[in-house]
Amino acid sequence: MIFVTVGTHDQGFDRLVKAADELATLVEGEPVLIQTGCSDYTPIHADYFRYSDSQGINKLIQQARIVISQASAGTIIAVFLLNKPLIIVPRLRKFNENWTDHQMELAKALHEQGRAFAILSEQLSGQILKEALNKVPQFTPILDGSTGLIQALRNQLNTWEQHRNKSHIEKR
Repeated sequence: MIFVTVGTHDQGFDRLVKAADELATLVEGEPVLIQTGCSDYTPIHADYFRYSDSQGINKLIQQARIVISQASAGTIIAVFLLNKPLIIVPRLRKFNENWTDHQMELAKALHEQGRAFAILSEQLSGQILKEALNKVPQFTPILDGSTGLIQALRNQLNTWEQHRNKSHIEKR
């Protein structure tokens, strides 16, 4: 199974949900399951659900052959701890998918380290995801026996969460 998750962010990620739905028509013999969150697009070709608790998401990550995800530190930590191949698609401010482009920074860093395959272009389609499926085996989520990467991700998550909370307060 290919598991696609957009997380619990309060902005939709229709670009990824649409591309993943299209991917379901391009991969034969392997189901695509999409966690759509608050996205407006409803998949036609893939199975989907809106939300689950962290235990449910972790179970799906464990069952998946490959995970395709937004560049969320929490999801990335879960995928790495379960040692699954990861394709990262960062949410972009330009498309109103996020309040900043911080996910692009994290995606680039993990791609450059060879830990995940990141789709860094604004263009996204089922075909682009399919091509990424062929490239992801070259990347390894292995943590090298250290907790340094996990701690760095957790620290970054805390920093972004504080920034997000501050941004939401200032907008009110």
